[in-house]
Amino acid sequence: MRVRRVRKDEAERLRQIRLSALAEAPYAFDSPLGDERALPAAVWERRAAAGAAGETAITFFAEDQGDCIGLVTGLWEVEGPGRVLIVSMWVAPRTRGRGAGRRLLDAVVGWAGERGARQVDLWVTEGNDPEGALSRRPLARCEHQNPGRTGQTEVSWSVSRLILLGIGTTESPRFAPYGLLLEYGHIRVGFDGGPGSEPSENVHAWLVGDDRSALHGERLRIARETGMPEPAVAPYDHGPLKVTPLPVAGDRHGYQIKIGHHLAAWAPECAALPAWAEGEDLVFADGSSDWPATQEIARTAKRLRVQRLVLVNLGAPALAALDAGEPPPYGEWGEEGRRYRL
Repeated sequence: MRVRRVRKDEAERLRQIRLSALAEAPYAFDSPLGDERALPAAVWERRAAAGAAGETAITFFAEDQGDCIGLVTGLWEVEGPGRVLIVSMWVAPRTRGRGAGRRLLDAVVGWAGERGARQVDLWVTEGNDPEGALSRRPLARCEHQNPGRTGQTEVSWSVSRLILLGIGTTESPRFAPYGLLLEYGHIRVGFDGGPGSEPSENVHAWLVGDDRSALHGERLRIARETGMPEPAVAPYDHGPLKVTPLPVAGDRHGYQIKIGHHLAAWAPECAALPAWAEGEDLVFADGSSDWPATQEIARTAKRLRVQRLVLVNLGAPALAALDAGEPPPYGEWGEEGRRYRL
């Protein structure tokens, strides 16, 4: 068995092993098999070239007697302080338990160390248990020697996802009240919600935008009956995770969610998109107003360079557009139960 860097002329081989991974373990990846299968050849050529160049990304194959049995990609965070993300990790089932996964990880960590990275994160998705056999093996530090510098690369397992618990208004007969659950490793933080969209009982904090809303009494009752933290307008910090309440209108607040250099905004009660959402990776915004106002929020998000806009707190005009198959001018309608990565 050997691990080697992909070559730039191996676009088709990269495509085949990636599709094999998505077909065998769809739970371990964010990208659906159908979407990746439909990608044009030019995309795979760019991926192979980038993975071979090893400048902002690196891709390694694991091979056994000439057969490709695994792959992994490392992504250099350009804006981060020497941070590398490990993604797209997969090993063929027939060869698991023989050390291919460990050697693939070591290859990326070695590349990260050579480039002077101070941190390497392995991102996993729902169902891809970070407490499995591979992660229980030592993977804490990688010593590296660079010309002019010596140090250690911290390596950690990271799980970050946001789950929409509800997308309706507080009086919606169709959907549960707008609510969000943030999962970061073992940390759980709930945002807003109510009956039918309350966060899970093991949350570390239940944050709300308005502690005087009509739903707050129900939230307090749920918290008392389940032993959850009392819902409140408050910040929450845990290591790289920082959640900050910010005013949006009157006594109401939205939340800025920061994980490392990634930013998201939860602003479901804001008739106009807040300026502090500018340039953020993911924004959940208010869709309760009339259709022209909702369209203006979408256009503002595009103007503010929001990478991904999700409309929640859907009022009757938004639901009519949703039922008619009419998307917002920018972004998308929220879906109960949908998971988003940050």
